[in-house]
Amino acid sequence: MKLRSKETYWLLKNGLITSYPTLQKNIACDILIIGGGITGSLMAYQLSQEGYETVLIDKRDIAMGSTSATTALLQYEIDEPLYSLIGKVGENIAVDSYREGVLALTKLSKIVKTVKANCEFKRKDSVYVADSQDDKEWLRKEFLSRQKFSLDVKWLSSSQLKDQYGVVGKAAILSTAAASMDAYKFAHTLLSHSIKHYGLKVYDHSNAEKVTYQSNSNSNSVITDNKCVITCKKIVYASGYETQQMLKKNIVTLNSTYAFISEPLLKMPKSLQDTIFWNTQNPYLYLRSTPDKLVGLYAWAFVFFSSRIIIIRTNYVGMLMNIGIKKHKTYRRSFNSCF
Repeated sequence: MKLRSKETYWLLKNGLITSYPTLQKNIACDILIIGGGITGSLMAYQLSQEGYETVLIDKRDIAMGSTSATTALLQYEIDEPLYSLIGKVGENIAVDSYREGVLALTKLSKIVKTVKANCEFKRKDSVYVADSQDDKEWLRKEFLSRQKFSLDVKWLSSSQLKDQYGVVGKAAILSTAAASMDAYKFAHTLLSHSIKHYGLKVYDHSNAEKVTYQSNSNSNSVITDNKCVITCKKIVYASGYETQQMLKKNIVTLNSTYAFISEPLLKMPKSLQDTIFWNTQNPYLYLRSTPDKLVGLYAWAFVFFSSRIIIIRTNYVGMLMNIGIKKHKTYRRSFNSCF
């Protein structure tokens, strides 16, 4: 599976931070984590901290899959609006899901401080923009649902949205719980901290080729591509999109997403420094900033980039043009035929 393009921003910015050894012998552990991106790194940090003998392997260099291409835009929201999630799973579970998302941002900020990660972590506001009148109606319903359960939100009218942020939209939800970071650098810091303080073992370029489960003996075995055997009590799969290849049943339909980044901006608008933006379009757009650049993602859209600048056909274009982003042509065919 091709997860990303070759030259991702975080990799170009940070380089290969740490190279780990390849597994060369048979080993045993309590927990094996397969996947060394941000998810696997967080799991490794938590499990090794709790005293489990933990091993992490990755078939690539560490954090070189999706983590090196992620926009690392952190939100408490999930893809399902709260009001509709309540209808599917019940009030308690749905509300807990959203509240746990808010709590996770606080926990993450504490971990960043604990491991002394220089990863540009910053708490931000979040503006969720209604793109159409129909979207405004259900977004208002979503706002009232969040407000009912004491989530910190504010309703922005179309004029308030334009006056405060320079964004054209029907209305928006303003939330105070969001953040952004350099997830690639943070993943490496988590692992180095866990190796030093909790005895974590990390091996890169070590691919799990065969897994044998032994439910009765509580002992599983994983054979790597160079024929080493890892014996473990539990296995955590943290391989992101590639996890689908390990499952017998196809449970998801994967689409493409396209991340982009601007050239350095001479002056970053205050609203972009402290706020992330996303909208209700389908496919949707979201935007965040680094200290001097604009980062965004257009979900499973077919757009074409020139240099490192992209044109998005959305009401955000006016805002983007005001900060000096150049206009380029929109490409309307699938990328598959281009490579």
